[in-house]
Amino acid sequence: MASTYTDLGVELMVTGENAGTWGTKTNTNLNLIEQISGGYAIQTLNAAGTGANTTDLAKADGALGATVASRVIILGAVSPQAITGNKIVTMPVLTENFYIIKNSTSGAYTVQLKAASGSGATVTFSTTEKGYKIIYLDGVATNTGVYDVGIATLTGVETLTNKTLTSPVATGTVDINGNLDVDGGTIKLDGNYPTGTNNVALGDTALDDGSLSGGSNTAIGSAALTANTTGYYNVAHGASALGANTTGVLNTAIGKSALGANTTANNNTAVGTYALDANTTGYDNVAHGTYALTDNTTGTRNTAIGKFSLANSITNSNNTAVGFESLCANTASKHTAVGDNSLSSNTTGYCNTAVGYLSLTANTTASNNTAIGVNSLCANTTASNNTAVGHQSLCANTTGANNVALGTCALNANTTASNNTAVGLNSLKANTTGSSNVAIGRTALAANTTANNNTAVGYESLTSNTTGAGNTALGLGSLRLNTTGDCNTSIGRYALANNTTGDCNTAVGYTSLCANTTGANNVAVGKDSLNANTTGCRSVALGYSSADSNTTGHSNVVVGYLGSTSLTTGTSNTLLGNKNSNQLTTGTNNHTLGDNPDYTKIFNIITHDHRAIIGNNSTTNAYVKVSWTVTSDLRDKTNFGNVPHGLDFINKLKPVSFQFRKSRENDTPRGDVRYGFKAQDILALEGDNPVIIDTEEPEHLKYKGEHLVPVLVNAIKELKAEIELLKNK
Repeated sequence: MASTYTDLGVELMVTGENAGTWGTKTNTNLNLIEQISGGYAIQTLNAAGTGANTTDLAKADGALGATVASRVIILGAVSPQAITGNKIVTMPVLTENFYIIKNSTSGAYTVQLKAASGSGATVTFSTTEKGYKIIYLDGVATNTGVYDVGIATLTGVETLTNKTLTSPVATGTVDINGNLDVDGGTIKLDGNYPTGTNNVALGDTALDDGSLSGGSNTAIGSAALTANTTGYYNVAHGASALGANTTGVLNTAIGKSALGANTTANNNTAVGTYALDANTTGYDNVAHGTYALTDNTTGTRNTAIGKFSLANSITNSNNTAVGFESLCANTASKHTAVGDNSLSSNTTGYCNTAVGYLSLTANTTASNNTAIGVNSLCANTTASNNTAVGHQSLCANTTGANNVALGTCALNANTTASNNTAVGLNSLKANTTGSSNVAIGRTALAANTTANNNTAVGYESLTSNTTGAGNTALGLGSLRLNTTGDCNTSIGRYALANNTTGDCNTAVGYTSLCANTTGANNVAVGKDSLNANTTGCRSVALGYSSADSNTTGHSNVVVGYLGSTSLTTGTSNTLLGNKNSNQLTTGTNNHTLGDNPDYTKIFNIITHDHRAIIGNNSTTNAYVKVSWTVTSDLRDKTNFGNVPHGLDFINKLKPVSFQFRKSRENDTPRGDVRYGFKAQDILALEGDNPVIIDTEEPEHLKYKGEHLVPVLVNAIKELKAEIELLKNK
């Protein structure tokens, strides 16, 4: 009977066969079995070209060298073989066996392993899998299947896709791209595996306390959470992070020694090397930054973000510090500091708020200050109750207290002055020691230095004031040029805008007393009232545009809409009524009431002095309870003479009854029937030097009735003499 062969080519000899060659064949079989059990073979995949094709791993009966008769098969070459297409490698059917196969090709192409025939399972190296696979051939007749057993030896860079590793041991560097699922186990690097449940420990002695029962802790780093026993839901990332924690829960520490001394405190978060490093029982703290809250031990509810923020705080609570070295020297409570070096020098001051770079940076013991803006209150040391909002607001203040500055550079130069309020860009910017000032509006009181008790509301109001005190300016540009003038009050846009050294003026209304420079003790109420006044003093103007042309005239009183609008240098006038005496320019000591140009004037006063006018030609009645009392003191009179008229003059008078006409152009009667004379008749009797008739205004003759009384006396005397003469005949 002839020999047969196994599926891998081992010769099965029958009894008595191969006399003389039996030894050789037996040796070949033994070598073949050795090759099958542990040999390796290199199988090129490019025999038919580098492109896509099929390589058949055929057996060789009774001969060495067949690839399929090796335990380890390298597909390609020792050095990766370049391929330019997908490859198929076929295995013999009916061979139940396993192989260690390495894909040693280069190029983004697949290599598929399958049976030579049938439709059994296949195994494929993906385009990126260039390592080893252990495959199993099930030997099922006609449909032999090829399977990946999922066990691999990893050397160099290997790719595992959706693989399950049971009790793996890795040495050297292991890189994991994607997800690493640990179901029911524990991840541990160095030291003992932690007890408890759902704990993760990576690092020497991390979470390795033998009595650990707390769960859901994560410790990454040497000695992280090393003393933890019953604490749970803690996260420690960094060498010695939360290293002393025993029962504290819900803490998060990231960074070397972060929360390193924490024992039983809960709900702390520390991110940064030595952040909250000394904390023992303080709770609800947040520290983010190297050395943030590093000295805190029992203080609670502090928030520190930034390197050295709240670094020296030990037992204090309810502080918030955000920024490099913010509140770094603090030992008190209830501060808020946001910005690089904000409140960085504060020691025992409390209840301060600083927001902005260097805000309140020099503050030491002062309390209840609020600084918002870069350099705001940056020089303040011991002064309390200040509020500064804006870039460099109150930045030079040292000991001044109770100040309010809102706006860039508001109260910028203030040092020791107190009780000031500045709202607006550059408001009270130059103030140093002036106190109790109020400035609201851009550049309001901007030049004020040492003056006190000023109030300025409006853009550029009192902007030039330096030492003038006790001023009040309300309105854009009001008192804007005032420098040393005191006790002025201006209300309205540009009211007293050009005043420099004038004192004790009051201006109410748009541009009222606008041109005044050194004039003092004036009062102007109404738009444009006294707005041309420069050096005139002691005048009062009440009403729209009243006395708006007055420049140097003084001691005038003008009351009424458009009153005395032509008055320039006249003095000591009292002019009352709408549009009253609006042609008067330089007259002195005039007194008018109701001299309104809307009606015909009794007398057109222009440059006249010492006149008193009541009413106008439209006045129909004048009432007074008693008769006028007229001065007639001999000591007030001079240049005495005789009255030339008498009985003859009286006899020539022609008394008439009359009514005033509505106007000279309108003959309509107006008012009561009156008794009197015609001025022209009396003027004809008086001649060239009239006294009874006033001819100063020829077009408006006036009757002075009191001067007729002496004429009547002369007439009576003459009549009596005639009577006496007749009686004596």
